[in-house]
Amino acid sequence: MPAEDLLQEAFARALENDGRHCPADVDVVRFLAEAMRSIANGEYEKAKLRPSLIPLANHGDQQNDTDPPDPAIGAEDWLAREQYAALRRREILALFDDQPLARDIIQGRMKDMSPTEIRELTGLDATAYASQLKLIRRRIYNKFPKGWTS
Repeated sequence: MPAEDLLQEAFARALENDGRHCPADVDVVRFLAEAMRSIANGEYEKAKLRPSLIPLANHGDQQNDTDPPDPAIGAEDWLAREQYAALRRREILALFDDQPLARDIIQGRMKDMSPTEIRELTGLDATAYASQLKLIRRRIYNKFPKGWTS
């Protein structure tokens, strides 16, 4: 799905009155980015469940002699993406070896826990949670100032 379509879908879902709303303690851009990630992940999961197409010989008078390839991601691509994601998760968590609360927050977010659930799990109030998020953002930005490419 193209990025523009993902953004439009995130806007549409955010504007629908279905319970999805941007919490007051979350930046709107971050909210939309996470919504886009969620939508892309859902599309990826749907693609994995599509049946594979089996090429068949064309017995008509068309130019193509087989069916088109399956657009779903192959097992090798999926494995490569999973390995890359696991490497990135380890890199991020390693930045916080000296901060167990920050590690807990990151692991909770990696498991798609809500901020409320994470705060209940860690025993942090809203201010302490916000402080930990600020620490997390700063360390990640300092390590990767140009994003994952640096």
